[in-house]
Amino acid sequence: MPEQGPASTSRIFTDRYAFDYEAVSAVQPRTWEIGSKRLVELLPPENGDTVLEIGAGTGNSTIEIASANPQIGR
Repeated sequence: MPEQGPASTSRIFTDRYAFDYEAVSAVQPRTWEIGSKRLVELLPPENGDTVLEIGAGTGNSTIEIASANPQIGR
């Protein structure tokens, strides 16, 4: 039976996993970038808005959304 809980999670999310995830995120087409730009078109962030990205992974979508309006609150 597979181990569950924090011990098994720590074996999955290693430094190598993070490196590989970053490498895959950089490959074209960068679907996260397309989705982020579309989200900004549909719901443009306004001054003072707080943006929360859940499951951020590399955080690239957050950067794209924040750059759409530098006056975002957080």
